[in-house]
Amino acid sequence: LRLKAVAVPCSTDTGIDLEGVEKTLARNRVAAMVVIPNFSNPTGSLMPEASRVTLLSLAARKGIPVIEDDIYGDLQHEGNRPHCLKALDKTGDGVGDDLGLNLTQRTHFLTEQTQFLRLNPTLIIAIRSG
Repeated sequence: LRLKAVAVPCSTDTGIDLEGVEKTLARNRVAAMVVIPNFSNPTGSLMPEASRVTLLSLAARKGIPVIEDDIYGDLQHEGNRPHCLKALDKTGDGVGDDLGLNLTQRTHFLTEQTQFLRLNPTLIIAIRSG
């Protein structure tokens, strides 16, 4: 595919730096965004819901699919589990404003793992016609 990863700064308070995302989108041809908004490693940051909505809006404006790895979403110690990005995507009318993938992994008894992969039908069609 000849793609390269472009790192975007993040903070322990807000997760991915949205200004950094905007600069990256302005300077690079971006094929997709891969994010871990829930307790990302190594900072452990939890992206605020308002920032999640802004991130989805930026991706939608550019027509860029968002790949969310929600492997740490169940680590919430107080209150409710944080929303997946998909739960905040209100448009759902195309690859740019609908999430492409959501990856989740569960570990059981330290030896067994279950992995879930949720695919967006629009993304599957785009890949097939690709």
